[in-house]
Amino acid sequence: MLSRVADSLYWMARYLERAGHTARILDVHLNLMLDHTSGTEEERWRRLFEGLGLPIPEGMKFEGAGITHFMTLDRENDASIAASITFARDNARQLREHISSEMWAQLNRLYLRLRDPSAAALLEADPHSLLREVIESISLFNGLTFATINHGECWQFLQIGRHLERASTLVTLVGVHFRTYHKKKDAGIPDEDFMEWVGLLKSCAAFEAYCNYYTARFRPKLIAEFLLLGREFPQAVSFATQTIEGSLKRISELNEGKPNDELHRIAGKLAATLRYGQIDEILNDNLLSYLENVRTQCLLLHNAIFNAYVHFPLENAIAA
Repeated sequence: MLSRVADSLYWMARYLERAGHTARILDVHLNLMLDHTSGTEEERWRRLFEGLGLPIPEGMKFEGAGITHFMTLDRENDASIAASITFARDNARQLREHISSEMWAQLNRLYLRLRDPSAAALLEADPHSLLREVIESISLFNGLTFATINHGECWQFLQIGRHLERASTLVTLVGVHFRTYHKKKDAGIPDEDFMEWVGLLKSCAAFEAYCNYYTARFRPKLIAEFLLLGREFPQAVSFATQTIEGSLKRISELNEGKPNDELHRIAGKLAATLRYGQIDEILNDNLLSYLENVRTQCLLLHNAIFNAYVHFPLENAIAA
């Protein structure tokens, strides 16, 4: 596969995952803003930016409608949903022969929807409707991806991009939440913070899956275990790292070449950090340090993927 194709597949998947993640967090946040028991409006907006791993723009006014537009439709903000969809579409344009016409049509439809003036009007009148529309459109795109292309190299690079973005964003969000709301180890959740923990699960599309698994026993330890170490839940960090490791191995098999030992070592180490993690040990040591370690390993893996498949040495290309 050409390096530019691998690059575009990887970034298209990452930008779409980022857009969906932002839409879910913003949707949940706007609902939680109806309850001001856990801090002021400004504090809550600051936590939203921190949970997304974004700096707060200089001179930002902490006013709901303005920030919602800034994070949703402002194309001059590279972190907005509209900008992420635009970047994903730009990459998809380079891939027309590698993705299905259904995938392109769905992504283009979402791109045009967010540029339509009616989107701004709907955002102002009912932001939840537009945000849910974005989430559902991205889910439909992912479903079309699963159903309409061969599960070969292209599919594997899409898997890597989507799940590396998911792992990176989730550890950031969980870290901010636990730093703010986790009072005591193994303690129950204070009544005033209960909806915040429900909000964390909903931000990760995990609320119903968590309730089905733990029968609605809401404990910070169980929530951390489910979101970080769950191997069967698609939004969990452990599931994401296992998927990445498997996709990298499959790409090596498809190319029938010698595996990149350094790349597979980094991917294997990241997956093992989650696969063999025990939540009691993690909480007893230091959850935030553990999350920072996972985040650092995600960055190392990102760089290793680019060194192996995008910016690889010239002699490797000649040998191939």
